[in-house]
Amino acid sequence: MAAVRPDTARSAPAAAPAGPALLSARPEPPPPRAARPLAMKGMAPDAALPQVRALEAAGWVFVPRDDAAGGARVYLKPGGRVVLGTDRLSVRVDAGRSEEEARQLLSRHGLSVRERLKLAPNLFVVSVPPGEDPLDVAARLTASGDVVFAEPELIEVLPGR
Repeated sequence: MAAVRPDTARSAPAAAPAGPALLSARPEPPPPRAARPLAMKGMAPDAALPQVRALEAAGWVFVPRDDAAGGARVYLKPGGRVVLGTDRLSVRVDAGRSEEEARQLLSRHGLSVRERLKLAPNLFVVSVPPGEDPLDVAARLTASGDVVFAEPELIEVLPGR
């Protein structure tokens, strides 16, 4: 399945969730509520339904993954929390490399630099190639030893205080 929303949402980097991707998302205006193609009851644990409903209220629509080409996947974290995966990672390359060397390294891994962050040396927001799972790419990049860390950027509903 997938969740669909206009491409206006931004999120902060978050830790990678456990478990397989359940859904996907593609940017487009949501259809009217009556036209939503999937009923989530039975497709996600009851604990996840409040987050699903909150994402729907924010404009996301859950659709079959095949109908969400180029969109975000939906993951289920331990405890039943739902998060939407984007195509972005926050990656820090060792500070011993120059910025140019860091950019070349990221390019060799098939990543496109979207932004250089100023919080630390060689800290970038990168795009994952279309069709690749951002969690797999982050794990592979971290395991390579070429980076200090690679974290997927996720969208999550945060409960009120």
